[in-house]
Amino acid sequence: MLQEEIAELVILNNWSMRYSELEKILFKNGWTKKSKTKHDWFSKPGCKSFPVPRHPSKEVPNGTLNAILKQAGLK
Repeated sequence: MLQEEIAELVILNNWSMRYSELEKILFKNGWTKKSKTKHDWFSKPGCKSFPVPRHPSKEVPNGTLNAILKQAGLK
């Protein structure tokens, strides 16, 4: 299953996802991470960078997940 399909299923079914799982999806789609103070910044050549809070074991709130997936171009 493609990572985009997984992201779509998460949104459509209101599944929960941990930050560490979201990070794996971003890496598989070519994003690189730079660690800053309270957030990790994900970047990709030709795309705008965006922040992701650093809470690996916590669930990502649905609104935050939607925003991150939109910024990554996965939604």
